[in-house]
Amino acid sequence: VKRVRAEVERAGRDPDEIVISMLWAGLDVRGLTQTLDAIGEYRRAGMQHLVGIPWLLERDFPEFSDVDRLEAALDNMRVFAAEVLPEVR
Repeated sequence: VKRVRAEVERAGRDPDEIVISMLWAGLDVRGLTQTLDAIGEYRRAGMQHLVGIPWLLERDFPEFSDVDRLEAALDNMRVFAAEVLPEVR
């Protein structure tokens, strides 16, 4: 983030106009505590927006039907909204 901000400034732009986002995909983070720790680390590095929702629930997807996968994803979003959002806003 520091390098990006420096390059933006070098190009004659205001680094504060840049929004730093992070795509949460493929990170090996499990459970609420690790998720909150990871989000805190990225925030300290300059992240302003998180794109995606970390998986918080233990599920065995290969055996799920499409409907079960959808319900599991919705359950995960509910947990994220209830447990993570209040801690990081």
